[in-house]
Amino acid sequence: MTHAPSPTRTARRSLAAAFAAFAVALGLAVAAPPAAAQTILGAAPPLLQAVEDGDLERARAEILRGENPNMVHTDGRNGVIIAARNGDLEMVELLVDGGGNPNWQDDIGNSPLHWAIENGDYATVDLLLSLGASPDPRNRQGLTPVMAAARDGYRDIVERLLEANADLGVRDYTGRSALDYARTSRAPGIEPVLRAAGAQ
Repeated sequence: MTHAPSPTRTARRSLAAAFAAFAVALGLAVAAPPAAAQTILGAAPPLLQAVEDGDLERARAEILRGENPNMVHTDGRNGVIIAARNGDLEMVELLVDGGGNPNWQDDIGNSPLHWAIENGDYATVDLLLSLGASPDPRNRQGLTPVMAAARDGYRDIVERLLEANADLGVRDYTGRSALDYARTSRAPGIEPVLRAAGAQ
């Protein structure tokens, strides 16, 4: 037996359709959930190419046009990682403000923070942390940002990560801690900083 839709349900559907048409006519946008990561094969799409080129206005235009700020290339890098590796502060901020993930990790597990530390780039580290990046992501070797900064002798970055409550109890997959890396650091003075922060 076929049931005809109730008058109330029909009226609701008509009202919803009318509202949608009205919203389109006014150019209104309906809120959508945050964009998920999207892997891009082949040549870099316009947004990632703009990020790589440091073209802020073109990147802004692509985001406004609806491009996914979390699209990733075949090596797992998203725009935030590319911008952080390039030390492009304005681009990092644009992408994160547009929904880009500051905690994204590429195919070897490196986050934007890992790449900024690789370059000894305090300004980018500071910006990423202020934009909500976690101080404790681990790459495929189990290396955290504070371990990398201690190993490479970047005392100012170590201190900034400690301000962000970096976890000093974590060990990499060979059993080494940030303090272990500090002992063989390229620069003096990092081991006392870590010990003063409670590293053991």
